[in-house]
Amino acid sequence: MKHNKNTTLLVFLLHFRFFNILYCQNRLIQNKNRNFVAQVRCRKALTANLDNEINLTHKIKYQTIMKKYVAIALSLFTAIAFTSCKSQESAYKKAYEKAKQQQTVEQQQPQQTTVAVQPTQPATTVTTTPAPTHADANVRSESVQLIDGAGLKTYSVVCGSFSLKANAQGLQQKLKNQGYEAQIALNPQRKFYRVIATTFDDLSSAVSSRNKLRNSYSDAWLLYNK
Repeated sequence: MKHNKNTTLLVFLLHFRFFNILYCQNRLIQNKNRNFVAQVRCRKALTANLDNEINLTHKIKYQTIMKKYVAIALSLFTAIAFTSCKSQESAYKKAYEKAKQQQTVEQQQPQQTTVAVQPTQPATTVTTTPAPTHADANVRSESVQLIDGAGLKTYSVVCGSFSLKANAQGLQQKLKNQGYEAQIALNPQRKFYRVIATTFDDLSSAVSSRNKLRNSYSDAWLLYNK
């Protein structure tokens, strides 16, 4: 009987020991699983942070490159615009100088005629200025078409000639500001725009107006519209 009790106690102790070992093993396995899950989560977090840093770095590099490209594009645009404006200004200046040179070549100085008069008493030499003619008033005959103005009469005083209409309009506005009824006429053969300050039916009035205008426009000349 005593032997049976000892055997039963021994079996109980063995079972207790066995279950204790299993419990400890399960706890170890659970701890390992928890540590593994924690490591996985940590790795995922580190990977996400690394990806964010890489994306941020790429974004900063992209923005830096775009800023450089924008700065270069603005510099090129500014340089091109400046060069274009300078070239256009140079073209206008050359056209004006060319027209002025041609006008100077075509311009001739007016002449005066000295007539010696033999009076009966006493004999003296008298200098007179006869009524001007086309020859001595330096009148140039051209067939022109009115571009802008109220209308042309027989004789007109031209203050400038241009191959570009814009330049002619600039001088026309300047004459208008000075009180003249300036007009623009086109010579289709020579393709020049004539800027006319005044226009008259008689030659004497046209000559007088031209001489007055020469105080401001030394190259002013008379035009006879055919």
